[in-house]
Amino acid sequence: NIKKYSSSDEMLLDDDVDTIVLCTPTGLHPVHGLKILKAGKNLWSEKSLFLNDVQRLEFREITESKGLEASEMFMFLYHPQFKLLRSLIESGELGRIFSMSARFCIPHLDRTNIRYDPDLGGGSLFDAGCYPIAACHTLFGNDYSAISSNIIFDQNYEVDTRGNAIITYPNGISAFLEWGFGMTYSNEIRLRCEKGNISINRAFSKPSDLATSIDRIDNFGKITSLEVEPANHFTIMMNEECNETGIEWVCHQSSIV
Repeated sequence: NIKKYSSSDEMLLDDDVDTIVLCTPTGLHPVHGLKILKAGKNLWSEKSLFLNDVQRLEFREITESKGLEASEMFMFLYHPQFKLLRSLIESGELGRIFSMSARFCIPHLDRTNIRYDPDLGGGSLFDAGCYPIAACHTLFGNDYSAISSNIIFDQNYEVDTRGNAIITYPNGISAFLEWGFGMTYSNEIRLRCEKGNISINRAFSKPSDLATSIDRIDNFGKITSLEVEPANHFTIMMNEECNETGIEWVCHQSSIV
């Protein structure tokens, strides 16, 4: 029962369609996203949706005026592994949280990949850096007190290839973030807490058949692994209608980025 269209315009005119999933290159998200919203459809977009403050204002105004929703598809937020991490933090059983570190780094891709095209919104910040930013944003909120960052351009590349940042919060938590292209693969979150540390591998990207875990390390170095069953976080995100990342969340995420 899948319907096909001869063009995107034909799809946008279909009254039976209420939500569009946008998977074009990052630099095209603002133009395509606004076109979707102006057609009266809700928008679920690949990250990152906004590239500057002007675009953020445009999206906020049109969603409010038309009563529509615009969300970014950060699938890892819906995985049982991340949900378990949130519940551990919210329960208070970890005690005071002192700091978080998160890394999402990948080896270089082929130079023809759209991620290296500045005209298509390429660069490691919009593609990889947004993941650790989304993690600390979701866990600790958007009320940060300071941000310092480095955006690095390697020789012979037109886009940023690496970066790192420190985000501090009024409650004393510090988040240390790192991301990049051309680096050894890293996909992790670590928490330093009063009552044991937390270590998570494959925090952001993982196949649906991969069993994962959250490791708790006590003061004596003993590791207790909390096992997490395999799950398709894309399917869960769709079933939950991207409800973790509505327009307010996206606006705050964009502001941090």
